[in-house]
Amino acid sequence: MLNLQRFKTNIKGYKRFVRLPAYIDRLGNSSVNLVNDIQVATQTISGEASTVSVWVKAGAANDDGSQLGAANLLRSVLTSSIDKEVAQVGAVVRSGTCREFTVYNVQCLGDQVPKVLSVIGNSFQSNSELNDKVINSERDKILDQQEYLIDHPNKEVVLDYLHSAAYQETPYAHAPIGTSEGVKNSSSINSLQQFRNENYTDRNIIISVASEMSNSAVEKSVKENFGLIPKYSYTLARKFQRRPDFVGSQVSVRDDTKHHIQMAFGYETFDVSSNQYLPLLILESLIGSWSQQDFSGKYSSHQLAEIFSFQQAADSYTTFNYSYKNSGIFGIYVNSHNEEVLSDTIYYVFNQYQRIFAKINPHDIFRAKHMVISDYIRSLSTSSGLAYDAAKQIAQFGRRISPAEFVSRVSEVKEQDVYELLDTYFWDVDPAVVLYGPIEEAVDYGVIRGWTHWNRW
Repeated sequence: MLNLQRFKTNIKGYKRFVRLPAYIDRLGNSSVNLVNDIQVATQTISGEASTVSVWVKAGAANDDGSQLGAANLLRSVLTSSIDKEVAQVGAVVRSGTCREFTVYNVQCLGDQVPKVLSVIGNSFQSNSELNDKVINSERDKILDQQEYLIDHPNKEVVLDYLHSAAYQETPYAHAPIGTSEGVKNSSSINSLQQFRNENYTDRNIIISVASEMSNSAVEKSVKENFGLIPKYSYTLARKFQRRPDFVGSQVSVRDDTKHHIQMAFGYETFDVSSNQYLPLLILESLIGSWSQQDFSGKYSSHQLAEIFSFQQAADSYTTFNYSYKNSGIFGIYVNSHNEEVLSDTIYYVFNQYQRIFAKINPHDIFRAKHMVISDYIRSLSTSSGLAYDAAKQIAQFGRRISPAEFVSRVSEVKEQDVYELLDTYFWDVDPAVVLYGPIEEAVDYGVIRGWTHWNRW
């Protein structure tokens, strides 16, 4: 049984204690219950700052082929309605749409939580919240954003290209922002009502509240304000039961008018329920991220950051890790202005996995585990972090994972677990590759494919 106060790790006689912060020790007054078939997670904390986080299992993957962008448009319309109401009590709403979920986060004072739940519940159930004026306004904003991103592609655009290459002809190829034609086709009251009725159902909704309100008071408010939510449809859920095919491929968009190159390299991984999910978090920590603004690059513990800094082969890089219901994609996004060494930059990325596999040692694993733990605990330092984390865990794993359990499970990851992960998913496989910008010097996909099993480091 894990001691909630401290967790002991012993590597080659070196002992260290991971102490959980005091505010986490006080998180015992939490619960997860079904209210009107809606999963409600409550966390009683002290202080006025409160957060209501609502997750809906409806994202870009739920968009119909002729209405790509419907989930994002509906979110934008509902957010506009929610923001107008909650702003009167000083609350702030933020929302976002990804491939599997739509998320609404509202920060407010503790005594305003019932008001916020009432506003969100009304927006999810009332047809009066959907009117042509608001729909047309939000549609035009999204179309303007799409037009801007055509000339100014960012990281999200490149990763959307990566998904479209890796998950060809599957729902996961859909970009959350949609297409101009899809947004126009879905910008009617009937279309958005139909999408909401089919996807904003009781078993698709998770409500997480971190406030000073009692668990029973929060659940009572949810019961009063979410009583007319449509029932879950098992027929519509069947299209996500099959694992989508992952296609090793390359998308190259050459544009010599750009002054920098954006690259993304993705590997097929697994769903969130895999027992290798935590080793993948360790690998993500081992690779890390880096930017030229970080002057410690040449002295970084991340080998890829050290190489890029010394060789001036890239301006920045970040790792990404998307774990979906039946699949996953993990990789590295790179930004560089040095097109003359583009081939070397690509080689350094793929060689990084070989270097980790060949030269990793227990101390690297030890450091990576503590980085994962510290980042996780730091994310729980606010009411927003607590509510968001609880809702995310329930949406992905189906239950609440306590901080103590997370620390315990991460600490149990062994060096061999990372080896097996690399050998299974990163050795001699077909990656998905996206290159955008002045990419004349890029190597062929066949060469990149060979680097996934080239024993050289």
